[in-house]
Order: sequence, then structure tokens, then C-alpha cells
Amino acid sequence: FAIEQVANPVSVDFEALPFPMNEFGKQYFPSITATGRLVFTVRENNGRGDENIYESSFINNGWTKPEQIASNINTDRNEGTASIAADGSTLVFTACNIPGNVGSCDLYISYAMGSEWSQPELLSELVNSSAWDSQPALSRDGEKLYFVSRRSGGYGKQDIWYSEKGEEGWGMAKNLGAQINTPYDDCSPYIYLDQQTLFFASKGRPGMGGFDLYAAANIDGDWTAPKNLGFPINNSYDQVGYSFSPTGWAYYSSSLPNGRIELSKFKVPETILDLRPIDFIAGRVLDDATDRPLLAAIQVSESIIAKSDSINGRFTAFMGPHDTVFLVTSLGYESREFSLDEFEELPNGEVRLSRLNVGERVQFGNIYFDFNSAVIKPESDTTLLGVLTFLRNNPKTVLEIGGYTDGVGGEMRNLELSLERAMSVYRYFIEKGASKENLVFKGYGEQYPLTTGKSAKQRERNRRIEFKIAKVLE
Repeated sequence: FAIEQVANPVSVDFEALPFPMNEFGKQYFPSITATGRLVFTVRENNGRGDENIYESSFINNGWTKPEQIASNINTDRNEGTASIAADGSTLVFTACNIPGNVGSCDLYISYAMGSEWSQPELLSELVNSSAWDSQPALSRDGEKLYFVSRRSGGYGKQDIWYSEKGEEGWGMAKNLGAQINTPYDDCSPYIYLDQQTLFFASKGRPGMGGFDLYAAANIDGDWTAPKNLGFPINNSYDQVGYSFSPTGWAYYSSSLPNGRIELSKFKVPETILDLRPIDFIAGRVLDDATDRPLLAAIQVSESIIAKSDSINGRFTAFMGPHDTVFLVTSLGYESREFSLDEFEELPNGEVRLSRLNVGERVQFGNIYFDFNSAVIKPESDTTLLGVLTFLRNNPKTVLEIGGYTDGVGGEMRNLELSLERAMSVYRYFIEKGASKENLVFKGYGEQYPLTTGKSAKQRERNRRIEFKIAKVLE
């Protein structure tokens, strides 16, 4: 196998990550977010001692100086082989010889809180075992955790296992099965952002020597036959600890003859594996008046695909191949809908939402009526459609439909007519599928005229419907 692979090499350009990266003697197991935040393990004390987790970000075409990720994560024990979620919201890492561990090395989880991380939580015995557990890999949606374990019940030495997240937390770990695992060592899983393509390392299949890198795809619940990625991606040394960007760049660590371990990258050739680029958007959600960061939901159709961090307002959302429009919603604020083209035009990706203040009028345009009539005129359709969109996008808002008349006729008749007009609009929305919970109506008669002019055109302006925020539901 090795002779055949060397005779038919794949064209690959390997690049060591430039300064200020690779400043340590040993750095390995990189994990990268969609926006270019790289988390990796460093063995300090000249490569002989403590393992800690470091991070760096690719900003303005360069890497920032690597820094320890957090003082509440790194200790004087060994922490490493971390997996950071593609949106940067979650970190799962390995910690060894910690008091209270289930086994020698266990998996811990921590959540982003602005620029800080929450106190790490030891995953339960449904995930961790009394044996060695390490090398986590989070799926893009954060609902599935792959990892490596030497526990009993597998197919060999090191096996790849997984746990799925449910309403009550992470479920019982399951072996990934004989299609992936062998009687020998299988390790270093990474699930690509398409949530189908699994990369892993194995000593139990035809290869170049040591651990080789393989890829398999999950199709309708079954894994395809693993594919060796060939020479020169694989060689006679160990290939472990890979992570892949949304555009198909592979980040990895490699051992040098002098004993150093350095971080490098290469673009996965289409001739080996056609990794579809994954579209994503990243930005911030802010209060338009105060610049305060907001907790908001990013939605496509009825599905929430991401949430912004309430501390800094940042979000990363992954779009499906046919997704072109998304909605940003935050409780107490007017929702905004964007096309991908519109979002690209926003300065710094900043989505600004306006607060919905009770009693505040919402401008949609005019709804027209003939004199002494409560029948909605056809030229009102654009405004009515805009209100329906607002109601659909703001399901926690109660909108008041206020009817008004001109000053012609008796006061009591005008009050009745304004109520009829408001009721006519209310019925229109209900017939179009709006919820009664989101609407109230009221007639104001000839009160609060927009103009006191006497011409027919001026009087028509007073025959109107106005909308205002009556309530924001909890």
C-alpha cells in the first residue's frame, strides 16, 4: 500500500504557521472556529512538563500572539486536546489526574461568557469512564460529542465513542461501531462542519506506518468505508490531531527530527475529498440607541440556527445551501430580516435593533378608506403585508390597531366608524393567519387629527389606521 501511495502522490502544499505561532517546543492538537480562532495544546517546561491550552486568532491576515486560554481552565495539572465549537461558544477539553475525576483523564466542558470561560464542569459518568478518555470533537451544532476511550466494550485498544446531548444533558456514550473502529488503536476524531464527514486516525487499516488519517461519511445513519487520505498527507510517522476550517483548510501538528512539534496547515485537495465550503455569517447584535450588546436569536424560517452572546453580542451562524434570508430577534426589540447581500453591507457585521417601547407608534404606511366607509381600499395591500411580516417576526408583541376619522359628521358616528375601521383591519389580519393574542383594536373617532385642513385631500389623511405597541409579552 505504501509503495503504491508514494508512487502516486497527491499535490499538497504544507505550510507551517508563521510567527508568532510555533514559539514553543511542542504544540499540537489544534481546533479552529469558523472565524479563525485557533485553540491548541502546549507542553511547557521545555516540553517535559505541564500541558496547557493556548489560543490565537487570525486577524488582518496575521496570527495574534498565543496566550493561555483562561486561568480557571489551565492548572498545574495537564489540560489539553481541546475541541472548541465552530461558533466559539463551547470548549470541551481533557484534564488528567484532577481530584474528583472519574478516571485518569476525563472530559470537561466550559461555555464562553464574553471573553471569559465558565468554570469547567466534569462530564458525568454517562460520558467519562474509569479508563482513559480524551481527544474530544464537538459537532457544529454542539449536539454530538465524539471522543477517544480505552474503556471496555469496544473493538480494540483506543476506540472512538460518541455521546448525544438531550434535554437532560449528555447521554450514555456509545461506541461508533466496527465500520470505524478496529482491533487496534483508532483515535483523533474530527467531525467536519457538514456534520457528515468524519476524519480520524487509525493504526488498524492499510497505511503508511504509524497512525494514518482517514475520512468516512455518515449517510442515513451508516458510515461509508473509511478512505486513506494518501501520501504525502500520510507518511511513516503519526498523523493525529486534525481540525478543518469552513473552506477546507486542515490544521494539524507534525513532529520534526529535532523533537519539536509544530502547527501547520494544508488545503485538502478535491482529488482526495470534495469538502463543500460551509457558508456562515458572523457579527454582533446591538441596541441601536445605547450600543448595548443583546442576547438575540438568529432564525431561518422557524428554526433558530444561532444565538448571540449577551455579554458581547457576538454570533456565528451556519447557513444551509439554500438559505438566503435570516431573521434577528431579541425580546423587547423589533426584529429585522436580512438577505445575505444586505448583511454583507453592514459595517463590521453589526445588527442594530430598536427597542419596542409600549405606547410607541410603529410606522408601516397608510391604510385607505373611502368617506363614511370601513372597507379597506386595494391600495392598502403593501402596508397590510408589512404589518403581517412584523407580526410574524415579532410574536411577543401585542399591536394596537387604532382607527381614526375626519371631522365631518357627528361625533358619535365618527367614533363608531373609527371602531368599524379598526375592526375591519383586525379581521383582515386574523383571516390571514395572525394570532388574536398579538392584536387589539380601538376606535378614536375624530380625536388626534393629523391636520386641521378642510380640503378633501387633508381630510383623507385623517381617515386612517395607526399602529402602536400595546404590550410586550413575557
